[in-house]
Amino acid sequence: EALHYFVTTPRPGSPLNGGIAFFAAGNSALDCEFPASYPEVVCVTSIGTDFTPSTFTSYGPAADITAPGGDLYYHNNVAGRVLSTLPSIKGGYGYMAGTSMSTPHASGVAALGLSYAKKLGKTFQPDEFRSMVLASVNDLEPYLTGLKRPTNSGAIDLTRYKGKMGSGMIDAYKMLMAVRGVPAITVPQ
Repeated sequence: EALHYFVTTPRPGSPLNGGIAFFAAGNSALDCEFPASYPEVVCVTSIGTDFTPSTFTSYGPAADITAPGGDLYYHNNVAGRVLSTLPSIKGGYGYMAGTSMSTPHASGVAALGLSYAKKLGKTFQPDEFRSMVLASVNDLEPYLTGLKRPTNSGAIDLTRYKGKMGSGMIDAYKMLMAVRGVPAITVPQ
């Protein structure tokens, strides 16, 4: 009920006539976990630096979008992780990996889009803005072939992720162009 209230209740002065909620898919390498699997939220999966699913990421029919979350078991150095605040008594920063790292990437791009909408004097309905977020992506399907060989186990068949990582990897430029109302056309490399 709380999530439904948040998503559907307008706030004065906001460029969004309601809200949008993002949740990490989970790190079980199975189906997306609750509350990320709840239909009214954006379920965020994780990819590594090689644009393939992180070895730990949950995925499946509930997945909505993906973002960089690192891959601790594929790259055993800081290049395979995301710089984050550390949940310790001393605080500070450190390198981590997880769908909890990918979710701030996706929600941050959405927040950037809302900030830009406010600057332009535009307002959106929650469903309309959610559709814009999910369409502001780069396709991952070309990367979902072959095998990935993590350091902690045997090879992973990447085809098992096809159609189960959400609409694609979030793209800030495409989000800003969607808010502006201009198609973002990219040229393949």
